[in-house]
Amino acid sequence: MFKLFPQKSINIQTESEWNDFVHKFIAEKSKLSLELKFEQVDNLINSNQPDKALNILLKLKREFEKGLSFDDIENYDALSFEDSVEFCMYCEYMKSNNNLKYTTYTNPSYYKLYYKLAYVYVELKQYDKAKEAIRVALKWNPISSKALIEYAEILKKENSFNDEYLTTINKAFKFAYTPELLARCYRWLGYYYIEKKEYRLAFAIYRYSLFFEKHDKAIHEMEYIIQIYQFENNEQFEIPKDDEIKGILIENNIQLMADALVFAGYKAFLNASPKLSTSQLAYYKSILLIMHPNYGMMGLICQIFGDYQSAISHYNEVISIKPKEAGACYNLALCNFHLKKFQEALDYTNKLFELDEQEKNIAVNYSLRGKCYKELQLYNEAVDDFEERLKISYSSEIIQELSSIREQIAKSTEEEDVQLLEKIKAIIEKYSPKIKDFHI
Repeated sequence: MFKLFPQKSINIQTESEWNDFVHKFIAEKSKLSLELKFEQVDNLINSNQPDKALNILLKLKREFEKGLSFDDIENYDALSFEDSVEFCMYCEYMKSNNNLKYTTYTNPSYYKLYYKLAYVYVELKQYDKAKEAIRVALKWNPISSKALIEYAEILKKENSFNDEYLTTINKAFKFAYTPELLARCYRWLGYYYIEKKEYRLAFAIYRYSLFFEKHDKAIHEMEYIIQIYQFENNEQFEIPKDDEIKGILIENNIQLMADALVFAGYKAFLNASPKLSTSQLAYYKSILLIMHPNYGMMGLICQIFGDYQSAISHYNEVISIKPKEAGACYNLALCNFHLKKFQEALDYTNKLFELDEQEKNIAVNYSLRGKCYKELQLYNEAVDDFEERLKISYSSEIIQELSSIREQIAKSTEEEDVQLLEKIKAIIEKYSPKIKDFHI
């Protein structure tokens, strides 16, 4: 097979290897640039000269595909992403599917070439060729929301408002990682329901899309819905109130925010990008807050950025609505712990034991409450909680916490501390792995 660029297959086994891999991708991505004439193509499209744009793209395509068949592209161990965030999102997508073998990374221009080719073919009404170009674009970038929306646009041009159209839009929703892409998904979904004559739902979708992006197309379609409804039914269209919009979407199983995969992708990107400036962090934070319009997700976003006080405010909103929401209660404990408000954190961890009885969560609760006790120098209580945690499963972190307490009271001659030292020693010996436990 013709080698366009060096391969770098990698099999990730640990979280540390994963972070190193992502960080390396972000650091090296700028070295992989391939200058294509996309700006010239865009100018030609904007000036209504799609034929000239097509000639440029076809020439680039011929140069790119020398010695490379479509089958090669299908089987090539490399993908082409829009940017670093999308790459991280793809890796999280692979992790969520229990596939830890990640692909080679390469230049985003490869994907963009076929995406732009499809766009020009749509302008020229050559829909079969547009579909083929999108199919190749999605081979290079299988999580491209833009490419999926463009495929839906082709189906729309063909008046194919069938299950394939709806499935394509729903898939695009999963990978929409900017407010603009999310808004486009809503607009294309709204068009589907106009064609199905479900005007109230379509109006609600277009109205909701404006939360993510103020776009004239959405406003024009809302005006069209009002007019077409009145024309077809000879009665006035009842415009849904703003406080009804979300309810309409929920009734029809339409998502209200970006997919959890998007949030995971941004989190991985931010974790692998320690040198982002304050303005860059503020930019990504603003994007995430727009795409996750609920208090719980806003709390998580603030938490990631270390804004624990704001996170607490959002989680308190969740608790005011759902007093028994264990996840919010745990995060309140965690945020207070990071702010060194250990008594407040302890109060929330105590409440957690009343709310959450799942074993995996109880283990986490014991760990956090034990740390709170430790910071408050309530060492007996801390050791008790750490022992309960180890009864559930071994944790090297908890062994370290016990060792830390041992170091802090090692020089004490108080009888209570001496007894506690003996207890810690016994716990560590009991729960630490023995050499015979390992099979070589």
